[in-house]
Amino acid sequence: MNNPARELVLKEQFRNMFYSRTFKIYLLFLAVFIFLSSCSGSSDEMMPENNPEPIQVITAQGLFIPVYDFAGFRPMLDYYNDTLYIFNFWATWCKPCVQELPYFNMADSAYAGEPVRIILVSLDFSENVESTLIPFMIANQIQAEVIVLDDMDGNSWIPGIDPEWEGAIPATLFLKKRDREFEVRSYTYNELTNVIDNLLNP
Repeated sequence: MNNPARELVLKEQFRNMFYSRTFKIYLLFLAVFIFLSSCSGSSDEMMPENNPEPIQVITAQGLFIPVYDFAGFRPMLDYYNDTLYIFNFWATWCKPCVQELPYFNMADSAYAGEPVRIILVSLDFSENVESTLIPFMIANQIQAEVIVLDDMDGNSWIPGIDPEWEGAIPATLFLKKRDREFEVRSYTYNELTNVIDNLLNP
């Protein structure tokens, strides 16, 4: 003899089991979809600025100079966003570097409201930062961002900047998304701003 109450309970249990299983399958497919979507991101995705940790920070006369080895500096070359990054490689003992440095300093002020970041990468030894680099910056009123790249293994890191570079300075790397220009030369102010303008407004 059929028991209507028991049949109703069985139907309710079956329905709950069905919907529970269906919901679990739905969640599984949703998770897989989200995972695949995250893995298939375009290589053109924006890479935000996350400054790597320096190996040390030298402080003197109110200035803070971060010092990097190439492993620490390398992530800066992977920034991929709307900012134009300009890395000028120089040293206080390099006469043509010193001659063009005011133009980079002027450009840093001129493009302060633009998506431009000028980074003066000093190749001075870290032990000379307090005695030579910082007094030089103060004497020449350098306001642009200055970091020190102190890595003795030049044979490894120099090609990491550009495969054709042999290490001569001054040298400047311009980066904006896929646009990349590397020049071993000095710039006048007009030459520098022309390059910046062309990269900002291709």
